[in-house]
Amino acid sequence: MKNRLNLISVRFSMVLIAMIVSFSVIIMSYNFHRSTQNIYSFLYKITDSITDNIIEKTNYYLNKTNTHIKVLANNNEINNILYSKDKNVEIMKQYVSSEEHIASVYLADTAGNFLQLRRNPKLAVRSIETIEDQRVEFFEYKDPDFTTFSYESFTSKYNPTVRHWYKYVEKDKIRISDPYIYALDKKLGLTISYPKYNKYNEKILVAGIDITLESLSKFLQNEAKKINASVALVDNSNRIIASSLKNKGFIEIAKTQNQSEIIHASKKYLEGSSSGKVLGLNEESYAFVGKTFKIDNTKSWHIILTIPEKTIIQDLEKTLFETILISLVIIMIFIVIAILISKKLTKPIIQISKDMEELHHLNLDIDIKADSNIVEINQAQNSLVSLRSGIRSFTKYMPVDLVRILIKTKQEAIIGGVEKDLAIMFTDIESFTTISETMSPAQLTSQLSEYFNEMSNIIGQSQGTVDKYIGDAIMAFWGAPLQIDNPIERAVTTAILMQEKLSIMNGNWEKEGKAQFKTRIGVHYGQTLVGNIGGDERMNYTIIGDCVNVASRLEGINKKYGTKIMVSEEVYTLVCEKFDMKFVDEIELKGKTHKTKIYTLK
Repeated sequence: MKNRLNLISVRFSMVLIAMIVSFSVIIMSYNFHRSTQNIYSFLYKITDSITDNIIEKTNYYLNKTNTHIKVLANNNEINNILYSKDKNVEIMKQYVSSEEHIASVYLADTAGNFLQLRRNPKLAVRSIETIEDQRVEFFEYKDPDFTTFSYESFTSKYNPTVRHWYKYVEKDKIRISDPYIYALDKKLGLTISYPKYNKYNEKILVAGIDITLESLSKFLQNEAKKINASVALVDNSNRIIASSLKNKGFIEIAKTQNQSEIIHASKKYLEGSSSGKVLGLNEESYAFVGKTFKIDNTKSWHIILTIPEKTIIQDLEKTLFETILISLVIIMIFIVIAILISKKLTKPIIQISKDMEELHHLNLDIDIKADSNIVEINQAQNSLVSLRSGIRSFTKYMPVDLVRILIKTKQEAIIGGVEKDLAIMFTDIESFTTISETMSPAQLTSQLSEYFNEMSNIIGQSQGTVDKYIGDAIMAFWGAPLQIDNPIERAVTTAILMQEKLSIMNGNWEKEGKAQFKTRIGVHYGQTLVGNIGGDERMNYTIIGDCVNVASRLEGINKKYGTKIMVSEEVYTLVCEKFDMKFVDEIELKGKTHKTKIYTLK
């Protein structure tokens, strides 16, 4: 009888094990089937992510040049660019020396004066001017240390003012040409230009930079090599202008006889397919993804990426197969191990839950530990750390109270707004353009950031909301998204504190030999539309309406009366007993049909 019981026990254990194994095999077989189907989806996600990275790099490549050209254009205050030749050449030298993709940098004014620093065929400073009714061209040839070793001059017929980069560039707009082959070195590149206008709305000069696409092609080649892929950058004329194919010049997609996978993928994308499969020269199957992105208001480029399916699929299939075999062994051990490790799992999971609750209440100063030895929990902990960083960064772009409301109500931000009575402030730094011209971009950015940081802190301490930074100006308001007491009093107090803080900062800057800032402030109170303004994919929490314009006008009117803080009659009426104010004038603000009384703080 005892032996029979043992046999039954053994058989029961075997049946139980068989059931567990069978059940596991069924689940893993199903997962294998589903995973195989998801491989292709995963493949497209990977290529899509890589494509986004390449687009980001390409935009950075162009935007950095856009910044350079604006600085160069705004560096000249007089019509004749040759009066500041040495200073302009020094700036050009910095750009050419630090950016290998810059082929040349140049300036031209309305008189036809021309100044250029070019890299090829020889490093040289080229200038053209009119001397005694004759166009004369000068060359100063430089060695790698930028020492002049020879000169050359001759008559010239070159007139920069009739060139497309000069003639067709519009005010306050960057113009990017279509890619073309440079005449001197036969390299593929493009021209970026930017104008400067005087106060009479007349174009006085244009700055231009020629950049080669060679370094962009090298970047694409390196990115493609990392993942065994092919990449092509296509312009708005359907020409491949940079790629991993190591081509020189254009590849006309519609005319080329090249039958590589990247050409097939480019054709399919331009025909309307954003992703799919193509065959290469060796009949190998490739997945492709394409995306379109704007480089300016009129031009769009396309990025197309192809990757062999076997690059990812083989490894995934092999991993899945090995996982099934290993899992058959592990699952038997897991039942015992699960009991032993459950306690170790419980503690960090509970902590993760508590941390998530803290994040729900926007307590971003909590210490989230990512010290678990269990991979999944460690990933969850790291994800919480990333989430905290993301929310913290997000609150720098939107009012923290608005973020708290959205999280608490579990609602997404949608287009719309409400009318509320708000206190509105505009600030602006006096003669900022003149100040900026005396400082390097790095110095200007550092000092302006210090200024913005201190001013924004004062606004935040009074529960104000920084709407946006407009150049050197700050736009802020009180009374939204959360209702607060005494918004007008808070706004006026903030204006006073900002001026006091700026006075301290100016004293420190003077000791450091830096420029001093003088800030003008305008404050108004009235009914304003506040809410999410923009499109479905991107919006701003902001305010619009007539009261916003009035606040802006009040800031600007300080210049006429030599005041630092100007407030409207509405502000004066409501808080005049709490502040020492005096009447300035009764004027008709721009855009208004009736006169407005304006006041300043004594």
